[in-house]
Amino acid sequence: MSVRKFFQFFLKLAKPGILYYLGRERTWKRGSLSLQIPPGVFHPGLFFSTRFLLDEMEAINFTNKTVLDIGCGSGALSLFAAVKNANVFAIDINPLAVKTTLENAQKNNLKVNSIVSDLFVKMNRMQFDYVFLNPPFYPRNSKVDADFAWYSGEGHSYFKRFFLGIGDFIHTESHVWMVLSEDAKIPSIEKIANENGYFFKVRNKRICWGEK
Repeated sequence: MSVRKFFQFFLKLAKPGILYYLGRERTWKRGSLSLQIPPGVFHPGLFFSTRFLLDEMEAINFTNKTVLDIGCGSGALSLFAAVKNANVFAIDINPLAVKTTLENAQKNNLKVNSIVSDLFVKMNRMQFDYVFLNPPFYPRNSKVDADFAWYSGEGHSYFKRFFLGIGDFIHTESHVWMVLSEDAKIPSIEKIANENGYFFKVRNKRICWGEK
């Protein structure tokens, strides 16, 4: 059995325990940051994608840079950039996620601006130096707010709206970083990007428990 198949089998067995763990508010720490993660908000410590992005962000000099965190969840990416002196704006479609981000910012004595917005719907046009997103990528519709962290809508509607709207929020020197699993049907997402005039460039790859 491959590592990936073993891990998928393990997850099925462990699912009741994971759901129990996520059913209570938890604390997650990284460096000087301490975050509270309530039920219904994406937990940055239980999944590889957030940690992968944070590792990549380590080398950036964020001083006086403007950062947009799309799908901020608990605020892990936002607060990390704020610690490194970025001016941070965070959005999420889930009101609980925005509430959590703001509370975690206050708890860590950091400033983060955050609003509830379905992608760019509630945002005023402004330009950012860095845009980070750990996007939902399973092409099905969400039934509850917590599902928005996982499901990108029928036909990847999330990505269609993202690539259609991102141009109003970046300039010629902006960096847009997205982390995707091989489960994401990346060619389909890349095709949507290409149709809107954007092209993917792989910055790094990592294999965690057989998943790239």
